[in-house]
This record gives sequence, structure tokens and C-alpha cells, in this order.
Amino acid sequence: MKLSKRTIPRHPKIHLSFLLFQTCLRFHISAECQFDGSHQNYTEIPPDVPACSTEVDLSSNNISIINNDVLGHLNNCTKLSFANNMIAHVEPNAFNGMHNLQKLYMDHNQISTITNGTFTTLNNLEELNLGDNQISVIQNDSFQELNNLKSLHLKKKTNTIICQCSAV
Repeated sequence: MKLSKRTIPRHPKIHLSFLLFQTCLRFHISAECQFDGSHQNYTEIPPDVPACSTEVDLSSNNISIINNDVLGHLNNCTKLSFANNMIAHVEPNAFNGMHNLQKLYMDHNQISTITNGTFTTLNNLEELNLGDNQISVIQNDSFQELNNLKSLHLKKKTNTIICQCSAV
């Protein structure tokens, strides 16, 4: 089967040719793809991030909230970046279905509170960067299920973080 060039989507910076993507889907071949949606002025998570994406970069946009289950189809994703956005709120279970995620970058946003349930199901997470946010409260057991976490960045230029010992 030969695809014409007219069927190739014109989405910015997808690092996997559409033809290869279609071939992988048709023959169930595992393919890694990277989605680079950085610097696109997105105000929300784009719905067309390919499900095969192993790395997703949504840094340097205008995203202000991560809604529930918007990322659930990205179960192959191992690296996700929301750095340098305007994120003020992450809904509980926002990362549902992302069981393979190992690196999550949410630094340089407007997050003020880490709630219990924010990182539920991220059992394979090894690195979490929350530095340079407005974090002032970390609720009890916020990081409880992050059994493989090796690196947690909470660096902050000003103010004090109120954190119960069992939260980290």
C-alpha cells in the first residue's frame, strides 16, 4: 500500500514520519516517536499528541491547567515536559494511564499546592522536577506512590515550603 503525500499531516515538529507511523500501526510494530510541541503558544494540551509518543515536550507554552485523564492515551510515554508554562493547577489523576513515565518536568510554572493524588499511578517515575514554582503547601502523602523516585527537585527562590514529613 502506498500513501500519497496528501495524507501527511502538517503538525509542527512531529519527529516521526506519518508514513512510518501508519506502517507501525498497521503491522503492530513498536516505534518510538517524539512529539515536540514546545513554543507553540498552546493554552491547553493538544488532543492530537500521537499515542505512540515516548517523549512529549510541551514546554514554553501558555498551558495553565492539566485536566483529568487528558494524557491517559500516552501510556508509552517515558519523558514528559511541561516546563516554562503557566500551570497553576494539576487535577488529581491527571496522569492516569501514564504507567511508563520515568521523567516529568514541571519546573518554572505557577503551581502553589501539591495535592494528594496528583502523581497517583506514576509508579515508574524516577525524576520529578517541580523547581521554581510557587509551591507553598505539599499535602500529606503527595509522593507516597512514587516508589522508584530517585530525584525530586523542589528548588525555590523565595518563601518557605510547608511540608509534612510523610509527604516526601
